[in-house]
Amino acid sequence: MSKPIKHIDYSSTHSFSNLAIDYIAKLPIFSEWQAYEPSLEGIEQAILERTNYSVDRSTLVKVLKNQYKAYEQDTIQQQIDALQNEDTYTVCTAHQPNLLTGPTYFLYKIAHAIALANHLNKKYPQKKFIPIYYMGSEDNDWDELAHFNFNKQTFSWDYPAIKGAFGRAETKHLQDILKQVLSLIGPSNEHTDQLKQILTKAYTEESTISAATQSLVHALFGQYGLIVFNPDDRQVKEKMIPLFKKELLERKSFVLCQEQSNKINAYYPTQANPRPINLFYLNEKGRNRIEWKNGQYTIVHTNLSFSEAEILNELNDYPERFSTNVITRGLLQETCLPNIAFIGGGAEIAYWLQLKPIFEEHQVFFPPLLLRQSYLLITAREEEKLTPLGLTDTSIFETTEKLLQSKLKAIGIEEELLKDEWESMQL
Repeated sequence: MSKPIKHIDYSSTHSFSNLAIDYIAKLPIFSEWQAYEPSLEGIEQAILERTNYSVDRSTLVKVLKNQYKAYEQDTIQQQIDALQNEDTYTVCTAHQPNLLTGPTYFLYKIAHAIALANHLNKKYPQKKFIPIYYMGSEDNDWDELAHFNFNKQTFSWDYPAIKGAFGRAETKHLQDILKQVLSLIGPSNEHTDQLKQILTKAYTEESTISAATQSLVHALFGQYGLIVFNPDDRQVKEKMIPLFKKELLERKSFVLCQEQSNKINAYYPTQANPRPINLFYLNEKGRNRIEWKNGQYTIVHTNLSFSEAEILNELNDYPERFSTNVITRGLLQETCLPNIAFIGGGAEIAYWLQLKPIFEEHQVFFPPLLLRQSYLLITAREEEKLTPLGLTDTSIFETTEKLLQSKLKAIGIEEELLKDEWESMQL
């Protein structure tokens, strides 16, 4: 039996920043920092203007065909082929390849992208909209990515090799954790058995975290037309050579982002801190920042350094060794995908708003930014406990102290009188 869906105002949850709440309320100040308002009207305008920004669709399809070569008989190939068409667009969300998806909102973001693409396909039948999960496979924040919570337990991966790009980590070192998780999924039924099969296939048959995550996400969402896009690909990076060259030589992103951040800081805290060079150097020994020091491009935490001519030769010969950071990641996304909407969490929306001048400098499309939808399941058993306590859909988000105050007020007991009684009992 399906449960009714109830909608709660974001501000009632006390779980989102002031920036996020004001952003979805469409306060006028945001018009300076966004290209389109976060609405269907904004998306419609973006669709019209996206044609002014070219995308190499042939290369995109070629990359995706290669990344999906293990799924040649799958209907997802039709989605990939559709990207050749100029009337096909993408709805994108992005996240790192956390172990076993990590936080639940990993799934929410993808589900939101699918739902929005479906809505747009119905609204504009003469066009096609494809949901995309952009995998942040080059991220090397192991403290964030190498653990997850399941069944009231925290599982942490003590990876024995070099901790470089997380997506390149080898799944053969994950088998002990996988066995523990599988043992906790029971009891056996149609759904738990299917989940065990999906996880086993992903993390035993695939050799890297990137491939395992693609397998897992495809098993969960591929039937809804979702495509997984992995930017850790030489052909993808080749398309970024001109932009990366500009970042290395001119280093304008730092100044542009700082100026935009100063404007936003007058109203809200900013999320991201730009660097003079917003690129990493990525190889088998790790993913490390590129810095400009004393006329040389140095790779932090290594002995590597390059002259200007050498770094440009390195970029042309090995573009796959250059990796974006939080400031430049979106540029790659919007250069390589015919995207008309980006779905992100509150922190993502906050840092994207810092980036608009950088997109304008590089003449890259800046998409409508949509706050991801959130979801909370209240089981029948939980509802049985909440109802006698008089707890509503919104009051469950209040602090214990606030709930006690409300309860005392409802039964006519003054808090100060109760404090006096308590203090007298302590004498």
